[in-house]
Amino acid sequence: MVELGKSKMAIIFVGIGVAAGLGIALAVMSQMPGQGVFQRIAENDDIYGGDISLEERVRMLGYLSVSTHYKSQAEVGEDTTFVSAARGGTPPYQTEWKFSDGFTANTQNVTRSFSAPGQYDGQLIVKDSAGNTQDASITIRIVPSQ
Repeated sequence: MVELGKSKMAIIFVGIGVAAGLGIALAVMSQMPGQGVFQRIAENDDIYGGDISLEERVRMLGYLSVSTHYKSQAEVGEDTTFVSAARGGTPPYQTEWKFSDGFTANTQNVTRSFSAPGQYDGQLIVKDSAGNTQDASITIRIVPSQ
């Protein structure tokens, strides 16, 4: 039989207690609806071999999830489309777009251009018919036209 000192046994029991506590906390959190946050950024080349980025940001909170699709860079004056998608919640959805240059829209998808180079931030806000609200942040870089 191996004898351990009191301090070593205390450390072992504390370690086991912490591991068990974390395991229980994670199990409980995984069963709680509405507490997950997921964000993904994907970049793709366009079909013509250009270097156009498509950025998708998804953020889930509760049963309502919102995603946006748009090019992360465009030229001054170039029409750029911002696409929104909502899932879950209670349809129908109300959609609002807000951009840092003051542009707003209340349509699911928006096509617009920017008049000056720079970085523009935006926000997509979606509300379902049950009153649940979800948002997604966007950033687009506008470069001088060539």
